[in-house]
Amino acid sequence: PPPIEARLLADGYECTTNLVLATDAPLHAATTGPDGIEVRAVPHDSTDLAALFEAEHEDVWREWWAIEQRRADTYTHLVAFDAAQPVAQLSYRVKGTLANIETVFTREEHRNRGLATALLHRADAEARAAGANTLCLYTRANGLAKHLYRRLGFEPAFTGRVYWRTIEA
Repeated sequence: PPPIEARLLADGYECTTNLVLATDAPLHAATTGPDGIEVRAVPHDSTDLAALFEAEHEDVWREWWAIEQRRADTYTHLVAFDAAQPVAQLSYRVKGTLANIETVFTREEHRNRGLATALLHRADAEARAAGANTLCLYTRANGLAKHLYRRLGFEPAFTGRVYWRTIEA
């Protein structure tokens, strides 16, 4: 409600608007990734996954990693490797007929090569094989990733706001 939102903002919280996208159909576009890239599932405590969390979250990666470890095996983690180096990751989980794609991250120097597309297609196939008929994900409403997701067939479902405040130690 507006009074609560106003109070959060007055108290120093920042706000990001997220766009939730979903699809009931298999993803569009090419299903194979770039040459020389291997995509494989890794355990939640994989050092390769940890390295990608550190690259994605920089200063707060230890906190994000701790959250990830508490979720343990509730998510499936896919990592793309280029010459045995982890360069991109996607995490998802299936609950009944819904698959939620939690994170998609590609190291900056490997972006725009089809890695996220390859990871999304792999997650789509695995989730549908596990009984999902709808895939959903969220992204920042002002971010560039929404264009990739729309090209693959995801459609806007709704928006949501996330509020946060940095607390100095």
